[in-house]
Amino acid sequence: MQKVSHYRRAMWPTEGRSVEQLIRRALLNAPAVSDTKFRYNGDVSAQVTARDLQQGSTGLYFTLFAEGGETGTVENGGARVGRTGAPPGTEFLKTGVHMVMEGNHLAYVANGQTNDGQITRLLAQFLASKGIEGADAQFVYLPRSNRRELERLLRVGVKSVDLGVSSFLVAAQELADETGTAHDSGFGRTLFRAARGIFGRGRSPQEVEAAADIEATLHLGFDGRSASQLVPQVLSTLALQITDGPDEFKIVTQDGNIITRDKLVIKREVNVDGDEISLENASAFSALRDCLADWGRNGVMEE
Repeated sequence: MQKVSHYRRAMWPTEGRSVEQLIRRALLNAPAVSDTKFRYNGDVSAQVTARDLQQGSTGLYFTLFAEGGETGTVENGGARVGRTGAPPGTEFLKTGVHMVMEGNHLAYVANGQTNDGQITRLLAQFLASKGIEGADAQFVYLPRSNRRELERLLRVGVKSVDLGVSSFLVAAQELADETGTAHDSGFGRTLFRAARGIFGRGRSPQEVEAAADIEATLHLGFDGRSASQLVPQVLSTLALQITDGPDEFKIVTQDGNIITRDKLVIKREVNVDGDEISLENASAFSALRDCLADWGRNGVMEE
């Protein structure tokens, strides 16, 4: 199945530490899954259900669950609605997070909802449960977000750009300025017609106000079977200009990285074995290591 892998880097108050080194030290004191269990928040517990230790990287599968939790049921073919608890010795899975760390670099993919705070808290609380806390574990995982990194990612070429357009009229006018007049440009005419349809005469004040909330997107891409090899590089140049503007955007590079305005988050789609409930561990760890390798080649992980 297809999932999205995210990249994060650990930030420290002081340099010289590695989250991966601390995690490996904690794992030495937790040889079995039951040894890794800790209270995450409220009635939610977490544990390292699977680990994959290789030279230079550490893979973990964190599972979150509520002990004694129940789930709703409905009678098959009937009207009875009720609830049931998990079978003895099991609990209902809330979220599963696969992650691979190399030093302070992290790639992760989640089944369920998660965020940077949860990722940081999972690791920090696991370390604390093994006696590693305080100044030795003061870190936070955050997305990378600098211009040099963006330029490196775009060097491989851009596959497509989705650009949020705040005003049809402005976009059409800019196209007209570049290509002559709006009447000379089929694209410009299309935008102007759309703009007139949304903001044109005959609209009530309430309709005009509502139209201002309509969001539009321009999709720029190409057919890789017939396009020139220069097209991805032309799109790369355009993508750099777009990132300086005020509109939302989504850039997909030739090697599958997805870049958005939200802190220029780096993520990419990966194919892993599994379903919407859980992923196959070996497949997830392998895909995440491939992501880190690609990001390393593209200069994302450079200090």
